[in-house]
Amino acid sequence: MLPFRLIYHDGYNLNIGDHVFPAVKYKLIRERLIADGFAVEEDFLQPEAASDADILLVHDPGYVTRLKTGTLSYAEVAKLEIPYSQKMVQAFWLAAGGTILAAERAMADGVGFNVGGGFHHAFAGHGEGFCAIHDVAVAVRSLQHRGLIRKALIVDCDVHHGNGTAAIFAGDESVLTISLHQFHNYPAQKPASSIDVHLADGVGDAEYLVKLREVLTRSIPMFQPDILFYVAGADPYFQDQLGGLSLTLTGLRERDRIVFREANELRIPVVVTLAGGYAVEVADTVTIQANTAKVALLRWLQPHLIGELVELRPLRVEDWEALYAVASDPLIWEQHPASDRYQEAVFREFFQGALDSGGAFVVLDRSSGATIGSTRYSGYQSGRNQIEIGWTFLARSYWGGRYNGEMKRLLLAHAFQFVEHVVFLVGSTNIRSQTALARIGAVQVGREEANLRGRLVEHFVYRISKS
Repeated sequence: MLPFRLIYHDGYNLNIGDHVFPAVKYKLIRERLIADGFAVEEDFLQPEAASDADILLVHDPGYVTRLKTGTLSYAEVAKLEIPYSQKMVQAFWLAAGGTILAAERAMADGVGFNVGGGFHHAFAGHGEGFCAIHDVAVAVRSLQHRGLIRKALIVDCDVHHGNGTAAIFAGDESVLTISLHQFHNYPAQKPASSIDVHLADGVGDAEYLVKLREVLTRSIPMFQPDILFYVAGADPYFQDQLGGLSLTLTGLRERDRIVFREANELRIPVVVTLAGGYAVEVADTVTIQANTAKVALLRWLQPHLIGELVELRPLRVEDWEALYAVASDPLIWEQHPASDRYQEAVFREFFQGALDSGGAFVVLDRSSGATIGSTRYSGYQSGRNQIEIGWTFLARSYWGGRYNGEMKRLLLAHAFQFVEHVVFLVGSTNIRSQTALARIGAVQVGREEANLRGRLVEHFVYRISKS
């Protein structure tokens, strides 16, 4: 099973028919995560609808009554921009209950993921922009009311400004609201968030990611929240029908990584809600938001591990120079199937793949702080209850067993907190690595062909199981 829970209910579908808001996406995301082998049925929890008492911690009683009894005015329904029905009302109560449950799970597990929610345009006294109930605000107030948290940070990366969020928490020093959005887009009136990052039309990956990183590295340590709510809209995508930014699938995945990495640095629990996403192809929206769930594993796939001899920390772009200085030694790779990896162009491809994997580490010598190698987790599948450790190399001066042994022990001890089995793939001609695995108790359990830069290479599969 996953080390965190996915919150989902079939009732999340707003039952709004043929509409630009693809309410069917919630079911499709669930199906995608299972089909990809990322999750199994047991990873999903079904929420209860939020209580009226919780809803009323945020929303005006008169509005709640009109919404529940179908007595909204014509103007109020028009402002929602979705057709009214009792099933729609039930869906918003369920979404709020889902975000409350996700927040509770985040406090327990480190991450809680609502496959829904993020309705950031709802105000205390009215709904608008497809949003009737502000599920994130309800969850914040519910946790505060019960004394589970004092301060909450809301990071809104939907393409549209979080106007309801800004209005609900205006003047409240216990909630810091950040909205990173396209300025020339809905809503026309943008009440001030604690921090607003107004983006010009057409902004792409590079500028977006720099600005996101800047605002988070400044605000999270300063505010020291007890919990972070991440409104992970898919609509900054360059093919979104209601957006005007130009982020790619790769850029959106890196956006997710930045949010999780910054929260992980201070071990802040993260609650994910999905908000908008209106891609021309619904499958693209599903891919973007399924990827967000996969990136949530960063808390477990890229921890900071410290032993007596070595320190493993998440690999960063700025590690290139020091790491290539190690990898440029041809003798490191002489028995490896990729024996040309010492070449700069080849290693650049390897390095980029390590960054993209979301599970790579740089290995440091604790006594000197020097970079001495790299390793990574890969291939996690909840249904198989296993993960791979691989892509490991160390500077030759650190060969001999002690450093590699401690590194593997750190990685294994951490992995066995959430899986039963760890596997290693080793080239059939790489006798040195096979010997090293035998030293730590790995057993060969099979063979398989792995794709190395377009060619299939035979590898032996080794396994260590949790005792």
